Amino acid sequence: MNASKARVLLYGGVFSGANDDGDFHMEFFLHAQGIPYRRVTDRDMAEMQFTPEYRLFLLPAGHYFGPVPEWAFGGESARARLRSAVADGMNYLGICSGALIATPVCAYPSAISLHLTDAIPRWKGHTGTGVQFFTVRLSRRLARLAGVRGAHARVWYHNGPVLKRYHRPLYRSLATFEPTPEERAQTREVHLFRKHLRGAAAIAEAKHGRGQVVMCSPHFEFGDGGLHDYVTRLRGWVAKECPDRLEGDRLAPGRPGRQAFFDSLGGAWMEPVRASTNWRILTALVRDLCGSSDTL
Repeated sequence: MNASKARVLLYGGVFSGANDDGDFHMEFFLHAQGIPYRRVTDRDMAEMQFTPEYRLFLLPAGHYFGPVPEWAFGGESARARLRSAVADGMNYLGICSGALIATPVCAYPSAISLHLTDAIPRWKGHTGTGVQFFTVRLSRRLARLAGVRGAHARVWYHNGPVLKRYHRPLYRSLATFEPTPEERAQTREVHLFRKHLRGAAAIAEAKHGRGQVVMCSPHFEFGDGGLHDYVTRLRGWVAKECPDRLEGDRLAPGRPGRQAFFDSLGGAWMEPVRASTNWRILTALVRDLCGSSDTL
């Protein structure tokens, strides 16, 4: 993707990439959907200016085992510049833990919060008790933007944050959790469902100055089949196309396997993911955040 035309800054630093592939999944999504982006590392953020041509900062899912280093996201001065850029009109989209980092509270040791909203999560996730499909109800506007029939979608949830509800709302719900009886029966943690999840925001929109802050708890980037189906398809492509590159870094930035996967759009293996309803929803959300400062 031509980074010179990028309107999306995709974070690919220590938080999303050192112990996880969150930036890979989102980069593949952006590339396959033809959305111009620039992938930025912590070092990039330390040196760059968030100029007006960038309309969206996208923080994908990820985690980092152990205390988050102070230089994550480029250090405090870069984080302050990012907050100022959002206040001046650049939008922010956080997926799962990327949504958590936008809040004042984070579940990680010595965590770094971007504090783009005052909304606090009641359920911080990452306890190993909420990993499954859940049904969500889309707002009318989001459903119309995505061009999907009906108001519901089934999406993979993986211990994402669930925001508190306020009498005077600090955010607006773009999608809410509506677990079916079958999904409720699968939930291992009853407290998660009874006290936190039902009717809670799956996608929440807040304001930070002139910028939109969208916090997406579940994983639309995995398509309709969820994490395990996505990974199975990814491994199928690697086994066929890169049989000599079976090490963990085979799809790391700069590796030939990563570029080959992107160039082929994952081949026939990934066709169901690319055609999925969840990708249509995520595409509509990203394009709207890139193209307008109007709220959903």
